[in-house]
Amino acid sequence: MLIGEIVLVAFASLRANKLRSFLTMLGIVIGVAAVMAMIALGNGAENAVKDRIARLGTTILQINPQRVNQGGINTTSVAKLTMDDVDALKLRAPHVIGVNQQQDRPLQVVWQNKNTNVQITGTASNFLEVRGFRMDVGRMFTDAEDRARARVAVLGAQVLPLLGLDNPMGILDEQVRIAGRQYTVIGIMANRGVSGVGDADQQILIPFSTGRFSVFGTDRIQDIWVRAESESALIDATYEVQTVLRRQHRLRPDQPKSFDARRLW
Repeated sequence: MLIGEIVLVAFASLRANKLRSFLTMLGIVIGVAAVMAMIALGNGAENAVKDRIARLGTTILQINPQRVNQGGINTTSVAKLTMDDVDALKLRAPHVIGVNQQQDRPLQVVWQNKNTNVQITGTASNFLEVRGFRMDVGRMFTDAEDRARARVAVLGAQVLPLLGLDNPMGILDEQVRIAGRQYTVIGIMANRGVSGVGDADQQILIPFSTGRFSVFGTDRIQDIWVRAESESALIDATYEVQTVLRRQHRLRPDQPKSFDARRLW
């Protein structure tokens, strides 16, 4: 049978069974559309997960003091995290490109007739680079301001609604009271929207030295954050961090770690 005749017979069959042909065609269209929609949704969900992981920081390690068993009682390790550990990591971990120390505590913050309790974070001036945050308006404090124990503050994006604000310019260069002391707001960070630990957008940054001597009153460091030079170098960076800190804390090979170094994802 010639191809032309086959086509004619096919169209004749379609005309003779219009309803069945329409339903068959409709089923094919719906099926193809459903498959395309599922693929699009899957790709969208995959991209969203990748985006959230990227914003967490795929090359970042968080180091915390670890609770160890001493004499049958669980206590925080005597070998606490200090600035000596921070300095050692900067010097002896070649695959680490940034080290940031942190002290924090929830405290009352007052602005005009508004007040709230929010995490106050004493940190170094390289917080943005190490942690992967960005500024929205204003600026980050400097090393000089840290050394001078300046009373300046950088607000997380979600602190604004806690103080009844929807415009960051409404508080920039204004005074807020933290733990009874006045601080000048010099910047507001952009909304990050995701964090591996708590809500990182609901915190106020102050210089580390200011916090250490005026707010927290201790040399204990709650967290050390390190950034590896690349994802491929993260395993090497983790090994270097553990080696350096074990040496700093004078731990024998058979002793458990007094710290925990972990990725955020």
